[in-house]
Amino acid sequence: LEWTPDNLFNVDFRDKFAVYAENPIIGEKIITERFMGEMLELKKNTHAPVHIALIGKKIYVAIERKEDFFAVDMKQSLLDFDYISTFYKDLYYVFNIIDDLDINDMMGE
Repeated sequence: LEWTPDNLFNVDFRDKFAVYAENPIIGEKIITERFMGEMLELKKNTHAPVHIALIGKKIYVAIERKEDFFAVDMKQSLLDFDYISTFYKDLYYVFNIIDDLDINDMMGE
């Protein structure tokens, strides 16, 4: 069931993401201003649709891309900062989102 958290004042986030939750109380704890900002940054920097699912104590992040996310072009130099920075930026935002979420704390454990 689609649900709009009471704290979802970020119009940009609300326009770009649909939020679903079985437990609105936990959903309210997860969807913070910082979380919304990180999700918007990830979407902006990857130039692709982004999906995140929190099921139990697991976090699933999906980024819809045409190219293989972890494939390295062997014709590119790994010393090329611009080439390497694309990998870094994508992973940086994903890890920021995961780091911001303390699932154990949110589940009351």
